[in-house]
Amino acid sequence: LAWSAMLLAPNAMALSALAFALAPIATALSPTATASSGPSFRPLASQKGLRIREEMFGADVVARRMAAAGEFGAPLQKLINQYAYGEVWGREAIPRKVRSLLALAMTCALNRPNELKIHLRGALKNGCSKDEIREVLLQVAIYCGIPASLEAHNMATEVFAEEAGAAVKVNY
Repeated sequence: LAWSAMLLAPNAMALSALAFALAPIATALSPTATASSGPSFRPLASQKGLRIREEMFGADVVARRMAAAGEFGAPLQKLINQYAYGEVWGREAIPRKVRSLLALAMTCALNRPNELKIHLRGALKNGCSKDEIREVLLQVAIYCGIPASLEAHNMATEVFAEEAGAAVKVNY
């Protein structure tokens, strides 16, 4: 019995540490979370994140995405506002333009075409030029493969056309 306690002790400690680390996220995602739940920075980070998302993608686009998520997706939208945009995109060590270029490369690497399309629009709003975006997509070809880069180039072509007021569908 003593040996089993010794084997379980490190696992119990790891689980305790994990529970402690995840507590703020669990509180933020709680359906009963309010402005007074947890540390006072949470509502500010969530509001800041929502503002950043609206600046990058447009208030109407963000409102549609949040509404489309419905009650089921509301906790995820809150997490996105609070942590992804409020805590990470809201940091000032690197400019949003650079964060946008990083997001493009990562969404290509992860093969997330829907997110890529969204972040292409955000990159343009954050001041990225078509040339800078093309350079990132060329870098993607080297590190993630030609097919990933080709698909990203096609999506970029569509987004650039849409932004210019023309509807272009690239044959995949």
